[in-house]
Amino acid sequence: MAELVILGSSGWIPQDGRMTSSLALRLEEDLLIFDAGSGIGRLSREPFRRLVPAPGRPIHLFLTHLHFDHLVGLTFLPALWSNPTLVHVPDEGALHKIAAARITFLSGP
Repeated sequence: MAELVILGSSGWIPQDGRMTSSLALRLEEDLLIFDAGSGIGRLSREPFRRLVPAPGRPIHLFLTHLHFDHLVGLTFLPALWSNPTLVHVPDEGALHKIAAARITFLSGP
């Protein structure tokens, strides 16, 4: 059985209770997440927590592109679960772009 849950669907700024882009697809024992917007944080509490698979089972996180509103949830990952997380990026240089963007974002202007 498959279940698709919209965790966030707002534009680049969360508003009116809507978080930025993140979708969770539960396929039996597996969890696939598409984009790591602020909505990914909802997986830390019910009713969304039930989507996280048993400890030790990998979670697959697919990033569709590298805008901040699709990446900001990467900073939440250590607090969300203890499962191994495989991050799938759109191209080979994406991880370097994410690291550079995160450093810039965290250090401010």
